[in-house]
Amino acid sequence: MKKKVNIRLIEEKDKGNYLKLFNSEDFGCIGINSDLKPSIYEEEKIINGVIDGSILSTRILIIEDNNDFIGYASISRQNKTTYHIGQFVIRKDKQKLGYGKTLMDEIKLYASSEDCDITLECISNATHFFSKQGFYNTFSSSYKYPRRKTFLKRKQPLFPSYELIEQERERQKEQEIKSFQKFLQSPLFKEIMKL
Repeated sequence: MKKKVNIRLIEEKDKGNYLKLFNSEDFGCIGINSDLKPSIYEEEKIINGVIDGSILSTRILIIEDNNDFIGYASISRQNKTTYHIGQFVIRKDKQKLGYGKTLMDEIKLYASSEDCDITLECISNATHFFSKQGFYNTFSSSYKYPRRKTFLKRKQPLFPSYELIEQERERQKEQEIKSFQKFLQSPLFKEIMKL
């Protein structure tokens, strides 16, 4: 069968495949030690926020071939000039077939069109793959792909403006403070303090 590769943002219909790969025994990922990876519940909350648009600073790109779910990359906008890849996962049975390079090339194109570096933490045996993709080791398990000027521009940037992301982060901080203040006034807190 001829390859018909498609890379796109995650949608509701992808959640099952994403979570199945995330939770699988052969979860092959950079940036997360499989013993320390987030719970599937926490991961589903993040996916839901990305899909419904309530999380602006994270995007999840899906790679598929003939509608077959191959893998994904979870990318965060760290600041005005940096993308950070938190997860980069290709199904074990589809590795070494060019899908990882294709997905990484798409991420590089987005990053260069927004004049951003790409960083990641690689604690798996994928260091050779990332070195071949132009990443260099900056410290311990940290890798960086420097900004590249390109004449190719994406029709649509991957992230909203950085100012909107900063506003979202400020709102989240305010909500956390209000939630904590509310907890301090709760009967539960008063009961805990008596102990």
